[in-house]
Amino acid sequence: MEGTLPNCVAPALLDSDRRVAADVDCFQCGYNLRTLPATGVCPECASAVAGSLRGPELHWASPKWLRGVVSGINYLLLTYLLLFLAVAFLMLADGDTMGGMLGGLAGFGALMLAVFGVALLTAPDRLAPSDRQLDGWRQAARWGSAAACILLLATIVLVAVLQPRRVSLPISIPFAGFVLFGLVVSPLAVFRYLGLLVRRAQEKLLARLANGLALALLILGVFSLLHVLLVVFGSVLVLPPLGVLRAIVVCLSVVGYLACGLLGLHVLLRSLEVFTQAKSASEERAGLSNH
Repeated sequence: MEGTLPNCVAPALLDSDRRVAADVDCFQCGYNLRTLPATGVCPECASAVAGSLRGPELHWASPKWLRGVVSGINYLLLTYLLLFLAVAFLMLADGDTMGGMLGGLAGFGALMLAVFGVALLTAPDRLAPSDRQLDGWRQAARWGSAAACILLLATIVLVAVLQPRRVSLPISIPFAGFVLFGLVVSPLAVFRYLGLLVRRAQEKLLARLANGLALALLILGVFSLLHVLLVVFGSVLVLPPLGVLRAIVVCLSVVGYLACGLLGLHVLLRSLEVFTQAKSASEERAGLSNH
């Protein structure tokens, strides 16, 4: 049985029979794994017990993988900066072509940084046991950001080709897809994935914040869909109450995304601290083992 355990399992957490000898919470559901075999699964959620038997703050993970996670979070934080610049340029442009162009370039740069950051953040941990739920959110985050980038490029091309002819419907289709993947699918998956990762560092409060943020983004996505439907029906039925309802939905969406942006910034900064500590501990452990 010894050969079936990954190298990332902390030996101090096991007894002579290779059963969990400490109060270790399952990183997935929080179930106490004490007395369970290290090669078994959690009775509550069927996650591999070995996946929870890392040392504190993930320091049993690969230093190389942790460095990639830290770099990915740093790129996502830079994305926030570029998004702030994009909004500032667009607000100050007031019809100025140069200001609008700078805002567009900053926004596009933010998207490129986000795609690169998500790719680094969601690189698979080769030492960790397979976890179907974690892998699912990891793939959703990775492909969601890539899809948003492709759909934005398609929108830009269609605008350049069709806008002089005042044809708007083909342009709105890829742009709606960009909003769906860029503002809903990818951010939701990224923070859900982060929530699962930080559970491995026993950061339960941070995990709850990340999971709550993912849920809030899903609700905002529904609000965005409602706004689109109101626009469609508003063009067919011109009713005053519909305009008021649309204004309410827009205001709630703006406030919601602003609150989620601030909470997301906090989650990323706190996650950066957690994974930086884990990286330092992992590098120290690797250095000691080499000696």
